[in-house]
Amino acid sequence: MNAGFQETVDLGYERNEIIIVPVNPDNFSALRNEVLSNPKVISAEGTQNHIGYGNYRRPLKDKEKQLEVDVLDIGPGYAQTMGLRLAEGRFFDRERGEADRINGSIVVNRMFVNDFGWTDPVGRTVTLYDTTRLSVVGVVEDFYQNGVWEAIEPLMLRVIPGDRYNFLAIRAKAGDLAAVLDFVSDKWKSLATNMIYGGRFQNDLMQEGADINSSILKVNVFLAIVATLLSLIGMYNMVSLDTLKRTKEIGIRKIQGASVPVIMYLVSRKYLAILLIASVAGSAAGFYLSKGLMDSIWDYFVTIGAGVLLLASLLMVASTLATISIKVSRAAMQNPVESLRYE
Repeated sequence: MNAGFQETVDLGYERNEIIIVPVNPDNFSALRNEVLSNPKVISAEGTQNHIGYGNYRRPLKDKEKQLEVDVLDIGPGYAQTMGLRLAEGRFFDRERGEADRINGSIVVNRMFVNDFGWTDPVGRTVTLYDTTRLSVVGVVEDFYQNGVWEAIEPLMLRVIPGDRYNFLAIRAKAGDLAAVLDFVSDKWKSLATNMIYGGRFQNDLMQEGADINSSILKVNVFLAIVATLLSLIGMYNMVSLDTLKRTKEIGIRKIQGASVPVIMYLVSRKYLAILLIASVAGSAAGFYLSKGLMDSIWDYFVTIGAGVLLLASLLMVASTLATISIKVSRAAMQNPVESLRYE
C-alpha cells in the first residue's frame, strides 16, 4: 500500500510533463528559442535552482519572527512551467520579471505563510540579512522538492537574471515527452556546444527513490512470506504432537458417536484462542513497529489502517485453520480400533 502511495502521490507539480536540461548561460537563449519552435512544447523556462536538484537556505524575518527558508532562484516563467499551483496573489511573468527582481518580489509556499503565522500574506514584507527587503506577491500550494523523503519546508521563489540560469525546464504533454526529448537532443547538437547533453525526464530525478522503494517492498514481502511459513510450520508441529497424545481420546470419542467436525473443534479450540491472542498482539505490534520503520525512512507515508490489519489477521487465521484441519481430520477419520491400540 505504501509503495503504491510513493509511486502515485501528487508532488504538487506536473512531474510527468517535465524535461530538465543542464545548460550554459551562453547558449540558453538559443536553445530555448529552438525548443519553443516545437509545437509539442507547452512552455520552457530557465532557472538556477530546480525542484529535485536542490536549493539553498537563507534566514528571513518579519517584525516578530525569524525562519530558515529554502530558496529557489528561478526564471520568471519557471513556476508556471513546472505546474506549481497558485493559491493567492500572482506568479512572476516575463513582462514584469525585471521589475520583480529589482523590487525584491517573491513567491512563497503555504508552509512559509503558516510558519510566519500570516493570514493575509500577499503584500507582506520580510527582511533578508537585516538589510534586503522582500515583498510577497504570490503564494503557491506546498510541493515536495525531493519526493516524500524530506519534510516540506518554508520556501520562497525569486527571479534572477538570465545570465545565471543553469537549467532549462521544458513542459510538454506526457505522451509527447519522449519525442520532445529527442528533439531537444538534436537541437543541442546543432548548437555545437562543448557541454555534454544531459537532458532527462523529471521522473528520472526520482528514480533512486523509486528503486529504494522497490527494494524495501521486496524485502518486506520476503520477510512476510518467511514469517507466515514459519508460523504455519510451528502450528502444524504443535497440533501434530497434541494429536499424537490424544489419539486414544479421539478413538473413544468417535466410538461414543462424536462426529468428525465435533472432534476437530474439541482438538483445535485451544489453538483458536492462541490465534485470537496472537492476532490482537501481532496487529498492535505490527502497527507500531511498521509505523516506526516507515517514519525513520520517509517524512510522508501511508499509515497502516485497521482494514489491512484485519485482513492480515483473517488470512493468518484461515491459513492456520486449514493447516490444523489437515492433521486433525486425519486423526478423527482414523479407525477407532487402531486409535485404541495406539501406544
